[in-house]
Amino acid sequence: IPNDSQLHCQIKNLASKVLFALSVNFFTAVFNRISIHLQELSVSSEENPDCSDIELIQHINIDIVRLIQLLMEIVQKARQLKKTAHMSLMNSLERAIWNWMDNYPHEFAAIQRKPNDNLAKVCSELFDILDFFAENKKNRAATVWPLQMMLLVLSPKILEEIANAETGAPCSPKHSKKRQFIEGVKRGVSAHGGSSKQLTEAAAITCVRLCKASTYINNLDSSNVTFGLVQHVMGDLTALLFNPSKPFAREKSYLAQDIDLMIDCFVSCFRIKPHNDEIIKVCLNLNSPSIYQFVLVSSLYRIATQVRLSWWPRIECIYPRSADLRNLFTETLNKVTQSYISHTPLRMIQNFTMKGKEQGKYKDKGEDIASHKNLLLWMVRLIHTDPMLMLYNQGKPGHEMQSSTLELINGLVSLVHQPTMPDIASEAMEALLVLHHPDKIKVWNPDDPIKTFWDVSSQVLFSISQKLIQHQIVNYTDILKWLREILVRRNAFLASMKDYANVGSHIAICKQAHIKLEVVFFTYLWSVDMEAVLVSLSCFALMCEEADIRCGSDEVAVTSLVPNYHLYIELAQTSNVLTT
Repeated sequence: IPNDSQLHCQIKNLASKVLFALSVNFFTAVFNRISIHLQELSVSSEENPDCSDIELIQHINIDIVRLIQLLMEIVQKARQLKKTAHMSLMNSLERAIWNWMDNYPHEFAAIQRKPNDNLAKVCSELFDILDFFAENKKNRAATVWPLQMMLLVLSPKILEEIANAETGAPCSPKHSKKRQFIEGVKRGVSAHGGSSKQLTEAAAITCVRLCKASTYINNLDSSNVTFGLVQHVMGDLTALLFNPSKPFAREKSYLAQDIDLMIDCFVSCFRIKPHNDEIIKVCLNLNSPSIYQFVLVSSLYRIATQVRLSWWPRIECIYPRSADLRNLFTETLNKVTQSYISHTPLRMIQNFTMKGKEQGKYKDKGEDIASHKNLLLWMVRLIHTDPMLMLYNQGKPGHEMQSSTLELINGLVSLVHQPTMPDIASEAMEALLVLHHPDKIKVWNPDDPIKTFWDVSSQVLFSISQKLIQHQIVNYTDILKWLREILVRRNAFLASMKDYANVGSHIAICKQAHIKLEVVFFTYLWSVDMEAVLVSLSCFALMCEEADIRCGSDEVAVTSLVPNYHLYIELAQTSNVLTT
């Protein structure tokens, strides 16, 4: 299995979860294996030894006691390690620290209020070892500096002493290297710092880690020294990473890491200053390179889905940008459909590539299309995750709200029957289901929800039914099951509005959609797939249920609305006979 394949990533993630679970109950066994391998590496003469056991560090469950134990073990062995082992160890250790912060955020918060002397001591020792390793070697800074910054964040007393030295307070000589490090990072990220490209890149990575770490500190602890350091570098950092005229880009092989870095920066800046929209403006600008739009959408997805700490701002802060996000969705959808290549596979993040002289352009048409497809996939995922990011229309007149909702939903419907983009089609179906939840239908147009429902939802049914009748959808059974769920949710909405259920239902598209649905369900009664037959039969019951809701107890009105009402009831009951 190729290392960059989706299957490989899934297997790796599952293996990581297994290791985490094992280390919860059998930590000593896992730790001993790591310790033995560290000992072997410390006496090994190989230049490129096997470091697979070292990588276990980033997958195990560690609380603060185990973190200190791990750091002490590393301090004892790190000086004797060869470069390759050193690099592997540093990468794994930094990830282990982040895992600890994610799994035990209360422990991290506690050491910020009441520093742990044992942790600070071992962090200081490891910092000095890393400083010696990277001394006068610019190419190692990008690996060493981020971990060094994390070690200082775990030692708030030392960091505070360094910060106070800026205003003339005394600073212990044993911390002089740490002070020089902080000054070097500030210079590196500054536009006028005069640093080399390597040190600028290292400083950017380090400052993103600093900003991200600061979001794990309760913002009520405003006197925390980390916040002051973040404010000092944040402006330079965002100017470096979000500059459309000079995009941040290392070598092509680092592209995925650069995008992850920008996502971390975006999310951290949002959590630090949720109402500062300078970065969002850059990313929403359709003239900016597509990479910025991908970073925006991926960041919003993370903000919406990641388990929140209590002081993190909510995704609702972004809702006022709904019109801009809808515009981005429409533009991306148009680019994909207009430049559609029927056999182009949907490639992932690696397809974002930039030329030096054509900042933000892609090296060929095929990659351009694939990149926009990937952006579209994540936009549809975002709608599925939090549709209010696209539905929010506060203060807009009713006809504008209805129009924007219709454009959004029609765009999603157009993706449902795209045979060469199955991932996007599947996400579009899920997004449409979420949008048909009764609570969400009510915000399609809060000024007139029932009339908007009949207009918009009828167009959905008409469009999908037309494709099914023309046999243009290969996975018709899945679409029929999805259509059934849409009908279930429509009926739930109508039941919640039963006193007004018929208002606005006498428009042409509503009647046309009803006829198309009948044709679909009768057509697929002759399907060779028995499941499709059963689903079609069950849908007749839902059509009758809709009529019941709209007409209440008036049986005459029901039959005038659905002339074949009693036949449909019999057909629906037949599905029970067939299944038994």
